[in-house]
Amino acid sequence: MTDPSDVSAAAAATGGFIPDLPDDIAVRCIARIPRSHHPALALVSRSWRSLLRSPLLSAVRSHLAVTDPPVLALNLRSPTDQSPWFLLDPLLLRQSGKKFLIVSC
Repeated sequence: MTDPSDVSAAAAATGGFIPDLPDDIAVRCIARIPRSHHPALALVSRSWRSLLRSPLLSAVRSHLAVTDPPVLALNLRSPTDQSPWFLLDPLLLRQSGKKFLIVSC
């Protein structure tokens, strides 16, 4: 595992992340963003894409105890052989106020 204290060295190697903000703080900020947003964040710059793919970010997320909500995906076979997918999204569940919510994909 990569040591979270190596943030500055990794950031310096990639050229920095957020102007006027120390790289170790920038990495800790980026680490708190949910993984569901990582594909969009990877488009910001090459250094961000490199960070998002590095074991360093996972180590920092682990060190900060950042967790993402679990997602349950179901693939059900039907008599018509269409095999639909269903996704249980905990964020939508909380927002809806219902006890159970399934989103068809």
